[in-house]
Amino acid sequence: MIQVAYRVAAIALLGLLSLQCSDPPNTQEIFYADLGATFELAVQQTAIIKEADLSISMSTMLNDTRCSGELGCIHPGFVEIELYVNSGLAGGEHLVLGKYGLSWTGEAGALAKTWNGYNFELHAVRPDPYELVFYKSTTSPLPPWRITLRVVEESPKPALVEPVTPVSILPTLLTLDPFDLDSVAIVADTLFVHIAHGGGCKNHYYFMYMSPGEFAESNPVQASLYLRHDDNDDTCRKDCQDERCWVTTTLRFELTGIKALHQAAYGTPGPILLNVYDYFTDSPGEKVQILYSP
Repeated sequence: MIQVAYRVAAIALLGLLSLQCSDPPNTQEIFYADLGATFELAVQQTAIIKEADLSISMSTMLNDTRCSGELGCIHPGFVEIELYVNSGLAGGEHLVLGKYGLSWTGEAGALAKTWNGYNFELHAVRPDPYELVFYKSTTSPLPPWRITLRVVEESPKPALVEPVTPVSILPTLLTLDPFDLDSVAIVADTLFVHIAHGGGCKNHYYFMYMSPGEFAESNPVQASLYLRHDDNDDTCRKDCQDERCWVTTTLRFELTGIKALHQAAYGTPGPILLNVYDYFTDSPGEKVQILYSP
């Protein structure tokens, strides 16, 4: 909990950054990268991957919605960048990749876009929030944006597995954009959440919170979980009432943090009755209950 509080406090100092989309520059520094290895890329650079007949340029930083300075800021926000990828056989394409500011770590956090038989994974964005805080507190100029990528041969899209984060924040402050909760399931230590929502033209971002950050006493004890859905201002199909206009998706959240909390409080890892709440505005309403027995 202390570590989460420190991270939230650090992110809360950040300002909203937003740049406009642009085509990749004509003259760029060129270097070679290996298929399957991570590499760093900045604006004015082009990476050539010979094995894949690919050139990759960072077109622009599209969005950075990490916290804009509010003391009550409770979610990491997201960063989106646009790549321009080109193949001698398939031509060129613009790809938009996104990731949460601080909630994704290592391979589990890589979000892939697939094009022309290859997965493009965004692993890191610099400056990160901590670097931004430092530069904002000094007179040093902000360093240029740079990203860490990996390109691999096409495979099933990596599952996005976020941790469930315990917080001591009112549920009404956690809710954001609408969604319909269809069903939930648990496999091992992973919570599967099936939802539907409008849009479909931009990346959407999701984060799961446990609030309050301690268990409600019952037999078994209970934990209340709230999904924060950030629709990235995706107004695509806004006025469409047909169910075919809705996007359905399955989200995955790691429950090991909740298991560790139970272990610390009661000496055993579970069982825990999870209350997963549907979208609400004024107060929590509909929920789905599922027993977690680690």
